[in-house]
Amino acid sequence: MSPDLLAFAHVENGASRRVLEKVGFTPTGEGHWQGQPHAFYLFPAD
Repeated sequence: MSPDLLAFAHVENGASRRVLEKVGFTPTGEGHWQGQPHAFYLFPAD
């Protein structure tokens, strides 16, 4: 099991996306989750 952390936020939710980036998450791309567009992020374990 990977100790990496994954996160996502709706593409139009700029505040949440800024928080994720501010705490160290790296954007990995965009896609759909439950029929809505989301941005996906990764925080590597090391």
